[in-house]
Amino acid sequence: AGAAAPAPAAPVEADKPKEAASNIAPFARTAGKEERQGLPDAAGDPRKVLYEGVPSWKAFLGMYIASGFGTVLLIVILRMWHGGDPPLMTKVLDVVIPVALCVVFGFVLTWYRRSIKFRVTNTVIETERGLISKRIDVLQLWRCRDVAYRQNLVDRILGIAHIDVFAQDATTPHIEITGLPASRALFENLRDSIEIQRQHKNVYGVVS
Repeated sequence: AGAAAPAPAAPVEADKPKEAASNIAPFARTAGKEERQGLPDAAGDPRKVLYEGVPSWKAFLGMYIASGFGTVLLIVILRMWHGGDPPLMTKVLDVVIPVALCVVFGFVLTWYRRSIKFRVTNTVIETERGLISKRIDVLQLWRCRDVAYRQNLVDRILGIAHIDVFAQDATTPHIEITGLPASRALFENLRDSIEIQRQHKNVYGVVS
């Protein structure tokens, strides 16, 4: 009888540890990432912009109308002052000068309105003033102690509102955010953000 055939060698299991390592705790590698999902990155900006813009022209509508009435009144006064039948050039100047003053006033008022910019986030309120030289005042929301939503009859017709913010701050104790879109949701978001920031700083009190 011939010699018995050698038994087959056992399969090499060198790859098992690698396969087992890949199957152990399949969520361990992503758990930390899932826990951080939705949170701001350490190098990112955690602030959420609630509102950013300049006051609406509707907030200054009264001043624009007043300048128009003032122009008409000045024309009437000049015509009465010269009386009789003044020269044609005088009649022209009696109209051109008041109208030019009205245009200049409107331009200056528009320039002033556009030089004011508000930026409201869930952590701060930034007030920027100036077109050529700029100044930015920053108020931390946790310093705010009261916030009020203000809107009169004319504001309701025009669709604008104003928010008054009172703070425990020596430099900016009061901020009036004028000419906002008439949105109660914006006011409630600001009020809730103030409460959250005060809780984070362990500042107690009711924000109304």
